[in-house]
Amino acid sequence: MAEIKIEKKKPIWPWVLVGIIILAFILYFFLIKDKMNSQAVTQNTDSTAMGMDNRTDEDAVATYINFVNADTSKMSLSHEYSHEALTKLANATEAMSNKTGVDVKANLDEVRQLSQNITDNPNATTHADDIKKASIIIATALGNIQKAKFADLSDDSTKLMNDANAVDENDLTLDQKSTVQTFYDAAADLLQKMNSNY
Repeated sequence: MAEIKIEKKKPIWPWVLVGIIILAFILYFFLIKDKMNSQAVTQNTDSTAMGMDNRTDEDAVATYINFVNADTSKMSLSHEYSHEALTKLANATEAMSNKTGVDVKANLDEVRQLSQNITDNPNATTHADDIKKASIIIATALGNIQKAKFADLSDDSTKLMNDANAVDENDLTLDQKSTVQTFYDAAADLLQKMNSNY
């Protein structure tokens, strides 16, 4: 009688264990790689944002001055011109604060909100009030910068505050376009002098 050779099956569990280890390495590699990519994107985004902030500080004053000087006949019922002018002026004031290192202690976000209020409801009769509040905040902020760094510009700073106070909150903005525009022009003039003297 022939002897039947019976081969023992090799256990499969070592292969399963090797497969699990390989799978764990693959998952670990992809998770680490994904985390590293995420950190790189975050760092890149942060540096880009910082670069944009720096660029914004450099360009904000010029952007406002160019906007105001470009066309003064844009004031209309939509108040888009005043919205843009106040927003750009808040940015320019913040940029000048950063540039000079003078903390203006002004709520420029409130100026931006007042600016937004103007366009949210174009038919409201409170636009002049919002513009006056924003103008006084800006004039005060630029006045603080002037007192700290630009002693020779006190007349310009006083004129700006007077122009801000000249806006009549009880009158429609469109009935006092020239008064509002005078404030925007005075702010542009003061910012330009500060920018060229610093």
